[in-house]
Amino acid sequence: MGSRADQEQWCMYLSSPETDTISPFDYREMVEVFGNVEFVGSEAIGDREVLHYRAEADMAELMDSVSGMTSSIPDSDIGEIGGSTTVDVWVGREDYLPYKIVSDNEYTGDFEGRFLFIMETKSYGESVDIPDAPDDAIPFEDVLEAAEAADNAP
Repeated sequence: MGSRADQEQWCMYLSSPETDTISPFDYREMVEVFGNVEFVGSEAIGDREVLHYRAEADMAELMDSVSGMTSSIPDSDIGEIGGSTTVDVWVGREDYLPYKIVSDNEYTGDFEGRFLFIMETKSYGESVDIPDAPDDAIPFEDVLEAAEAADNAP
């Protein structure tokens, strides 16, 4: 997976089913983490009918609620984090599988920036060819370490 930042740079995020406990398909966890999920309406993605949901959360509260739930969030102290996050999810009306997820995150405090994640799924249960990451892709862990190092620089 990757996210194209404003600087046109890709980040790789590798998830581990052995250690990550948040499943992108477990909507109960989304409701528990965000608390308030709003039904936006019925829409179409291509020829598929989907249900659009939106959740918003304070970044500090969100980080507190997911701390330790997944190996992808480092346990190291990265300082005070504020800001907000908005997550939009479009699920199939008939199968309830996610066909699009947009997570827009604004960070303030010791760690500032914006992280926009967009995932679109065209189908399930079919074979796919996954291209290699671009040569300039940076592992997500390296991005976090660089941000932490910049925070600790004199």
